[in-house]
Amino acid sequence: MAIVVIGDLILDDYKIVDVNRVSPEAPCLVGLAFKQYTRLGGAANVAANIFQLDQSVVLIGQGDYDTFFPLISNLGMPCLLFPGSHSTKMRFIDHKSHSQLFRYDIENIIPQESRENLTKYSAFIDNIDFKLYNVCVIVDYMKGMIRYNDVKRIKGCKVNIISTKNPQPHKILPSHYQATNILVVNEREYAAAKDITGYQYVVRTEGDKGMSIFKYTKVSTHYYTPDLLTHISGIQVDVFDVTGAGDTVTGVIAFCLDQMGFSEENLIRACLCANQEAAKVVTKSGTTVIESDTESILSHFKNITLL
Repeated sequence: MAIVVIGDLILDDYKIVDVNRVSPEAPCLVGLAFKQYTRLGGAANVAANIFQLDQSVVLIGQGDYDTFFPLISNLGMPCLLFPGSHSTKMRFIDHKSHSQLFRYDIENIIPQESRENLTKYSAFIDNIDFKLYNVCVIVDYMKGMIRYNDVKRIKGCKVNIISTKNPQPHKILPSHYQATNILVVNEREYAAAKDITGYQYVVRTEGDKGMSIFKYTKVSTHYYTPDLLTHISGIQVDVFDVTGAGDTVTGVIAFCLDQMGFSEENLIRACLCANQEAAKVVTKSGTTVIESDTESILSHFKNITLL
């Protein structure tokens, strides 16, 4: 059993500042540097959540070696790094109130039509034997690591779990028609999705309302009809920061299905476990990896009785 996570790597850079006055030059706050730390974001955060539970996960992404690789190495997580740039989300946080004051994004996006490193990228993907992995998690923040013409090269996994910001999710499907394809999106992404052809299941996260699981039944070659499989109620907690909650949901679902195998019942159980872990993550500050261990999550999974 093993999981491969491929997708956009993002660096979450936190600047903690001491806000003590208003600038005399402009109507804005002045913050003195207090402390700074970085955390893995995007596909790297999904992989880090899985790695907390199962160290057989492998992360594949594009990023600056000198900046990104040390963070991954500190975890001891296996990684195949395609050379290139990655995006950074820089957050300025008031250390007294813990409120986020401002976010500054440094975007490094490779356009889909770009031919930059195209040959090297194709060779990089072809050198990865995806048949070695039971579950493939594709994390597409539309930064360019997931190239839609090359995603068909990803084949061989039994279960594909796709988390994407693309309003046309069918473009991110690997070309392995015997696989089970699961789409994980939030409410806004689900509403924007124009084509979910090829997915058998959709998990829609709904914040404090929980999540809904839809089963998509193929009616014709280009038409699937959705049916609500089940709704999972939200767990009421004091929400502090929702950053990375979707990554936690995706990671826990992947871990559970890798360990216990896929079935509709197991997908529901995996989502119940993911719902519980996401409720813990949102009570913490910043991009946070789950604290639960393998034994506690699998024990919860096995003790779930479905009506």
